[in-house]
Amino acid sequence: MKKFLTLALVALMATTAMAQNEQDERSERRGRKEMSERFVKALAKQLKLDDATTNWFTPLFQEYQDTLQAVRRGNRADEKRVKKMSDAEVKDLIQTSFDKEEKAVALKRAYYAKFAEKLTAQQLYQVFNPQMNRQNRGNNNRQQGGGFRGGFPGGGPGGFGGPGF
Repeated sequence: MKKFLTLALVALMATTAMAQNEQDERSERRGRKEMSERFVKALAKQLKLDDATTNWFTPLFQEYQDTLQAVRRGNRADEKRVKKMSDAEVKDLIQTSFDKEEKAVALKRAYYAKFAEKLTAQQLYQVFNPQMNRQNRGNNNRQQGGGFRGGFPGGGPGGFGGPGF
């Protein structure tokens, strides 16, 4: 009887843990979706889009981001895992990485054509240059009193060290 109760308790705990994991995954997806929506709204504001263009841009950009993320997904392998792989497996991993990069570039070109229908060259540059997007988000944070203030000791404007940085 004791064994039966122990097994029942273990089964109940396992079921509860699985349910919690599923709930955590749903929450994480919902959080990512909300963050993505906030990012798209901020990008549309940064691009200074009117309401009609924002309504056109938002779903298209979200579709672009989701598709690009799906292409890139699973492209990383940690160093420990690679060290345990055979040479052939590592070469396959590298080739797969190249294939995914080529697909990502093809996807960017396709969406570039779609975005070019209504966006200016400057706006396109902001959409397709992630470095530009990161910098502007940091500048907005600094203006609001937050954000990165690091850099080198005695750094220049914006926390960057030396002249011209």
